[in-house]
Amino acid sequence: MEHLVGLAFFNDRVDAAVKKEMVKNLQHLPKPKAPKRLEGERFNHQSPLDTFVTQCTAELFDVLVKDEQERATSFVVKELPDWSTDPTYLEMQEKACQMKAVNDCAERGIALVEEYNSSLTKDEVQKQFLHRLVDLHRKQFPVTTKATMMKLTAD
Repeated sequence: MEHLVGLAFFNDRVDAAVKKEMVKNLQHLPKPKAPKRLEGERFNHQSPLDTFVTQCTAELFDVLVKDEQERATSFVVKELPDWSTDPTYLEMQEKACQMKAVNDCAERGIALVEEYNSSLTKDEVQKQFLHRLVDLHRKQFPVTTKATMMKLTAD
């Protein structure tokens, strides 16, 4: 989260006042033990972007520009209107716009399921039969805990 919020520096829809606050927060140390997953109860969706910016956010700039560190963050010391003429900022903005969002975890899960399905059988009729059988089994045994299965075998 602390890294990706840096992409907001290159978005024209983010207000200039928010960007100024984000620049100030680049000096803040990262929060200890940040959650790996954003949980609904603990994550405030109304928090301004600048609250997520820390020193770790500047690491994004190093990724976007493969050059010395001073050059990567050189645009943040300038005034906001001057960013649009800074070559480093323009280079990073272009690379940020070219980024594509992917859900790698979901794509890997789908690939795993497809690989598993194709390893069972190549016959489409058999695949459909197996899917119906699994669906029937899940309806028959909706809770598949060990305790539930032990009760069923004891009866």
